[in-house]
Amino acid sequence: MGSDKATARGRRQAFIAALEKGLSVTGAAAAAGINRTLAYKWREALPDFAAAWDEAMQSAADLLEDEALRRAMEGVEKPVFWRGQQVGAVRTYNDRLLALLLQRRRPAPPAPRPPSKAELAAEERRRQEEELAERRRRGEAELAAWQAEQAAKKAAAQSATQASPGVHAAPPLVAAEDDNSGGTEPPPYEPSPAADDDPPRAPTPKPPRRPDLPADIYEIPISPLSRMRDLTSFEAMEGLNYGPERFRFPPPWGKGR
Repeated sequence: MGSDKATARGRRQAFIAALEKGLSVTGAAAAAGINRTLAYKWREALPDFAAAWDEAMQSAADLLEDEALRRAMEGVEKPVFWRGQQVGAVRTYNDRLLALLLQRRRPAPPAPRPPSKAELAAEERRRQEEELAERRRRGEAELAAWQAEQAAKKAAAQSATQASPGVHAAPPLVAAEDDNSGGTEPPPYEPSPAADDDPPRAPTPKPPRRPDLPADIYEIPISPLSRMRDLTSFEAMEGLNYGPERFRFPPPWGKGR
């Protein structure tokens, strides 16, 4: 009974030692002379054995990392053969292995997560609220400045009126001789003629209507954008050798439209 326990203890120690050398669970179990299933049963039943197992795996990982670093930094010599005989060696370096070690020791920062639709909508809503608040503040400031300016102008006008009351005073009322009302009325307004006014202009005479032409010829609408500058009268129209029937256009609201 005691010999069986000693044998099991020895095999567990051999298994842990094999794990520390970098072997896998199957290789360590074969080196200890046991089955890997028995090793997992010991791990579940014995907490001390499970802790030693984990520690051995960490030691094996450090050992493998050191070896990988040595191969990446110092390189590995590969023999060179010529006609079946070794004539030299070449030292090669594994850049890929070095990159993996560097990535393990100094991992790259994780990429930023793209914002979701809800976050984008919330950000847009916050930006619109800030813009609206800024516009409101700007409008209130402009309104306050305008009110202050108007108040200053009003105060200046009142002070000027008080300083010279006769300047803007209304004309006095003149008593009118009215037997019916018997009160006082202001005199009628008579604008004073300005010196620089233009003299009155005579109205432009209209051409006389000819009795031999139809009456609707005078009702032809002429657009301001298309005036007949060369045809100033109906005599000029006749001078172009166009008969009066040429100009009998129906109005745009008539039957010919």
